[in-house]
Amino acid sequence: MKKLITSTVLLISLISTAQNNWTVSNASPSSYGNAKLEDYLTDEDKFNGEKTYSTNTEVVSFWRTIKKGISRQYVSVTVKGSTLNYGCYGVYILFNNGQKIMRKNEKVETAYSDGFEYRAFFTPTDNEIKLLQNQEITDVKLYIYDATVDRGETIMNDAKIILKLPKTKKKK
Repeated sequence: MKKLITSTVLLISLISTAQNNWTVSNASPSSYGNAKLEDYLTDEDKFNGEKTYSTNTEVVSFWRTIKKGISRQYVSVTVKGSTLNYGCYGVYILFNNGQKIMRKNEKVETAYSDGFEYRAFFTPTDNEIKLLQNQEITDVKLYIYDATVDRGETIMNDAKIILKLPKTKKKK
């Protein structure tokens, strides 16, 4: 009986330690201050050298790939839904200053992962990048499902590091 109790206590300790470690690793590098792009490196392809950088926030996250000096960047939005819907369109992001990103024709994918999830993945415009870098997100909506964003400041700081505007040449 003592062995059973000891084993149970050890197992529970391991599970809680693993959960705590996951929570810590799930934190954004920008929440620690002085974050750099390399802090977001999530994958490096051994064959073609492509590097993938991404954030791991739950509702809004950013992705950037760099291969042979060419950079591509994306915004991902994920929202839980209560019913199954296919063929959905519409991505809306609301900021603390009242401005919005509205993409009415953006495709929303449906998935099932412990409930229905709706996801959109798109390449942001220069104006959208500026907005994401300078304003906190408060709410998002995909199709008819919305969600409040609790970590708006963290997401804004992540955007400042992951998303980059193209360099423009200065006129003489």
